[in-house]
Amino acid sequence: VFGIPLAFIFTLGASADKTGKGSVDEDLEAVGWSDKGMELAIPLGIIGGMLALFLGSIITRYTPETASMLVPDFTGIAALTTASVVPAQWALSANIISQFMVVAPAEEALARVLAVFAFLKIFKNIIIAFILAAFFWLFLHITTFLAQGASQNMYVVLLLLAFVTTVLYLFTHNLMSSIVAHSTFNSGVLLSSSNFDSGTMYVVLIIAAILIYAWISGLLKSGKVKL
Repeated sequence: VFGIPLAFIFTLGASADKTGKGSVDEDLEAVGWSDKGMELAIPLGIIGGMLALFLGSIITRYTPETASMLVPDFTGIAALTTASVVPAQWALSANIISQFMVVAPAEEALARVLAVFAFLKIFKNIIIAFILAAFFWLFLHITTFLAQGASQNMYVVLLLLAFVTTVLYLFTHNLMSSIVAHSTFNSGVLLSSSNFDSGTMYVVLIIAAILIYAWISGLLKSGKVKL
């Protein structure tokens, strides 16, 4: 399911160029899927995710129950594929990795790009399109919230995250900022509501190193920093 929005965003990118003469990079850049501006997108994404995490902690307390409502859980998949091979505590690490590689890219592609383009086509107003896309993303979580008896605070937290990621996308014109913010928030919720070991911390450090590498590469590519 999570792979469907990622497939459609490539289709949307190809259709965004009416002349049909643009390169693949130009097509994807038209929908915000680009490696340009990474020197700004990554640090702002981390700051945005941490801000949403902090404000969300004021609104609600992060527990295993609230985490299961806010963050898609890949623990079951991890346990199934690594049974008797990898210790159970690594399921949390697999869940965190999935937030960066699967969950956030798919949900941001759907809610911040595909839904926005659809609503923009209907209402011809970019502000209305982004607002409706945020509520559409919230609507996708309603069934989980109703099934688990979520409080009204949970809806506010999700709208807060939608607001942060939308502002980041509009400011940077790069979907990576929204993906990093979303992943940072989800991972923060998981870590705040779980007992994690050193193995999980190693995974977090590796992800941080990858983000730093991408940020430095963006700085070098932009020409703002030269070696």
